[in-house]
Amino acid sequence: MKSIILVFMGLYLSIFPLQNVNEISKEEAILMVLEVMNDETSVDKALELNLISHHPGDPLNHHLSQGIKIEEFARLIYNAYGLNHKKEMYIETKEDIYPINNQGVQGLIDLGIMEKDLVFNEYITLDQAELYIKRWLDPTERLIEYKFIYDTYFPPKDHDLYKILDLCKTCKINKIEDQFIIRTDTGWILTMDISDDWISIKNKRKSQIKDESLGLILSYMLEEDAERIWTEYINLVDQKVDENTRLGFKSKAYNKEVIIIVNHENSEISISRNIDEGT
Repeated sequence: MKSIILVFMGLYLSIFPLQNVNEISKEEAILMVLEVMNDETSVDKALELNLISHHPGDPLNHHLSQGIKIEEFARLIYNAYGLNHKKEMYIETKEDIYPINNQGVQGLIDLGIMEKDLVFNEYITLDQAELYIKRWLDPTERLIEYKFIYDTYFPPKDHDLYKILDLCKTCKINKIEDQFIIRTDTGWILTMDISDDWISIKNKRKSQIKDESLGLILSYMLEEDAERIWTEYINLVDQKVDENTRLGFKSKAYNKEVIIIVNHENSEISISRNIDEGT
């Protein structure tokens, strides 16, 4: 990959010379990101994919032979990343540009792609661009610890999802984009999405059976409150209800929100994620 990038960038450097020989231009950076995405390498394609904006005030739309600043390059990568992770950023007014650039930088810092001590308004070099591209493509090269399971890398903020998947190895697990659907032996269906702050646990009937997998999940998420919440669930299931009956709780462990919903056929336990736990 590195050799391909070097050859690719070398060709464009000969066409678009810069004041600093190690700097890359806006157009080179745009085409570099598209090349890594295995997509058509043109500025028009970058506009189509929203890597850059149609807005006339967007600096990435003008003077393409000039150098690209680090926060602008961050926006390129974060928008490319966002195409597959529901994190696209759109510029509607000129005033959106600065905060969206900041959002791109913070997004890449959170992903472990960029360093926390970046200096804004500095032009990015080829070496920096290659390094950030490498970290983008390979989570094992990033600055934070990623855990890997079911063909997915989980950053620290999503280690709770990794732990639940690890606890449910005996269950049937399906993955659709960023969503995981876990089916336990007794008919419980757990749904969790990387972009969602809640985990849903449903059953198509008013089940009072807590199988091993469900017990492990509840114990992990609620710790000492797991039995109390399960008892509250059983008490609600025992009631005769026709329409949705809903109860809400706060757990002692991590102050999670818990919502129990039961009707005459189905039951659901929803638990808020503790994204700061990172265990």
